[in-house]
Amino acid sequence: MNSRANKIRFELFIARKAFKSGRLFIYLYNRFFVAKKIYKNNKLKEAIKSKKIRDDLSLHVLAGNGVMTMFLWSLASFYLESSVLGKLYVHSDGTLTEKDKKIIKSFFPDSVVIEGDEVFDKDKSDLYKYEVVEKFRKENPDFIHGRKFIDAYFLSDKKFHLVIDCDILWFGNPTEIAEQVTGNGEKSFMTKDTGEYPIHFKDGTTFGAGFNSGIDFYKKDSLSMNKFTEFLNKVEHSHKSTHFIEQAGFAYVLKNLEILSYERYSIKGGVTDKTVSKHYVGPRREMFFVGGIRKIKTKILFKK
Repeated sequence: MNSRANKIRFELFIARKAFKSGRLFIYLYNRFFVAKKIYKNNKLKEAIKSKKIRDDLSLHVLAGNGVMTMFLWSLASFYLESSVLGKLYVHSDGTLTEKDKKIIKSFFPDSVVIEGDEVFDKDKSDLYKYEVVEKFRKENPDFIHGRKFIDAYFLSDKKFHLVIDCDILWFGNPTEIAEQVTGNGEKSFMTKDTGEYPIHFKDGTTFGAGFNSGIDFYKKDSLSMNKFTEFLNKVEHSHKSTHFIEQAGFAYVLKNLEILSYERYSIKGGVTDKTVSKHYVGPRREMFFVGGIRKIKTKILFKK
């Protein structure tokens, strides 16, 4: 099935979920009316532009044409809540149009849009020094989630890297991450997954269950590509679980890794006064618009 057919099927799946829960109208209203208001929100653009950007931190987000509205809401909520911000690298999934790139620049003037082949440019990246990793990246061009692992590492020389998904909304300041950046800390962070998605190794063992890569924070020298080479050599690549390979990959290679509090960085459940971020993963995507945007629209759209 081609990507367009997959997209249509996913959209129907989400709409059907909203209908079954009695939320179809609010889903459609928030997604196609309220959410679209962000594009012409000049107050938001000015607020984002006024934020101080650190020289030692890079922020990496994977984006595409089909998720532009979510991308803007997600990034806007992060910029308004986080006390530390870094250079923004937007990793295209191959579908960003020139219009999309202009929109991104209008909100984030200092951002860099990265295309999928840039990581192979020897003037920009040292990927060529890691034969196994380079081979994996070349042979899996459609594995777009690998870009937020491999490309983010090689295309930013910042001391700290923060990789976040664009289906996350932010309701508070990620103080655990901020403290590591401002205090030159050594901790790495990932979030907890409520499902079990382990990677299968050739020796019959598994690894990586319980990790989610929606938020990945690390000091660059805490991630070893030699360790990732070891990981790729162990993986049973024919197994369907390789869809989640970047989640297990981060968990395998990061030093001093800790799991962020699920109470503060959640996937399931509602938003409480303790919630910092909520990850609206694929099966719960309708709630990004039904519940998430409804909670933060006043702040993002600068309504009184």
